[in-house]
Amino acid sequence: MEPHATLEQQLAEVLEQQTATAKILRVISQSPTDVEPVLRAVADAAAGLCRADEAAVFVFKDGAYRWAASAHIANTYVDVVKGETFTPGNDSLVGRTALRGTVVQIEDAPNDPDYGRRDLAQLGGARTLLGIPLQREGATIGVMVLTRRHVECFIDKHIEILEIFASQAVIAIENVRLFNEVQALNKGLKAKVAAQVDELERVGRLRRFLAPQLAQAIVSAGDESILGNHRREIVAMFCDLRGFTAFSETSEPEDIMQLLAEYHGTLGPLIRQYEGTLDRFTGDGMMVFFNDPLPCPDAPERATRLALEMRDAVTRLGETWRKRGHRLGFGIGMAQGYATLGRIGFEDRFDYTAIGAVINLAARLCAEAEDGQVLVSGRLAAAAETVAEIEELGERQLKGMARPVAVTCLRALKT
Repeated sequence: MEPHATLEQQLAEVLEQQTATAKILRVISQSPTDVEPVLRAVADAAAGLCRADEAAVFVFKDGAYRWAASAHIANTYVDVVKGETFTPGNDSLVGRTALRGTVVQIEDAPNDPDYGRRDLAQLGGARTLLGIPLQREGATIGVMVLTRRHVECFIDKHIEILEIFASQAVIAIENVRLFNEVQALNKGLKAKVAAQVDELERVGRLRRFLAPQLAQAIVSAGDESILGNHRREIVAMFCDLRGFTAFSETSEPEDIMQLLAEYHGTLGPLIRQYEGTLDRFTGDGMMVFFNDPLPCPDAPERATRLALEMRDAVTRLGETWRKRGHRLGFGIGMAQGYATLGRIGFEDRFDYTAIGAVINLAARLCAEAEDGQVLVSGRLAAAAETVAEIEELGERQLKGMARPVAVTCLRALKT
């Protein structure tokens, strides 16, 4: 403010500055993707508040400072300046300000021995020049230039105002830079998403029939090689309802479908929780295995815990069924051993399954199990003993087995 300004004049100047600042902030909010309107508003406000004849903003781009916006400058002069580039150095106001990183004032440009762009000063009729650096994290990313066509230095009050405007210009430049970076990231993400969508579409048909783990493994691998035949040790589990055949022969189809929906809805989340691979539904029966397609170092323990939780869940579900007059039991059979796994089917319908003696043994144990029993055999029985209470039932001759099999019943998880 002027040293002898009245209180009314001081208030008017403060209001004018606040109004100009608010206008710039409004333009910033309205032009988040275009810096030119904001810089033009900054130049216009700077010239008006600081009694400059012209104002311009130069921004660092492609290794040099280039014209970005201006106010109160004739188009003919702007056309010339637009073609100019400035680098740090003493020969130009922009270069000198960028070199020093501080406010630079040239009292009389035509008579400044170090000022090398007298041609531009004479073309625009400029005498006194003022450069305000636009800085971000110590780097000069632009320069705001104000000129007067007569010799009159800018006072400290004006410089303080211009430094505030310079900060607002930096905000605008940063907004656009960040927006462009986000756009570039989005473009990259879109390309990545498009590739992933293509991959998902490629295996989308398989997702309808395969377990979630298998579908995810295919997507992660980037091809369907995982579906090729291979041999691996697994823990196989079969389970089904006792008395379901009789129930289905005497019940309405709607009742059957409701019961199966409740049954599958109860066991499905448990299978997902323990990351078992659900091979197939066979009416009331299910086949689940562990350690394929995703390796599972604790397959016996997971299978044991899953089996006992499934049994307890169906027991609770059975109480609801009994209230409707349906008396159904539930049995589970499990075994551990090597199987051949891979894709079977034809072009329009594939399944992924396991084949081998371990599968047959688990199925036979399931058939042997009474309501509430979880029967296991061989190595799995020894592994299950570490986490569950067991009862050895001795050897039994299972249907389709050449020799008797030692059978163990899992009673409950150890506390």
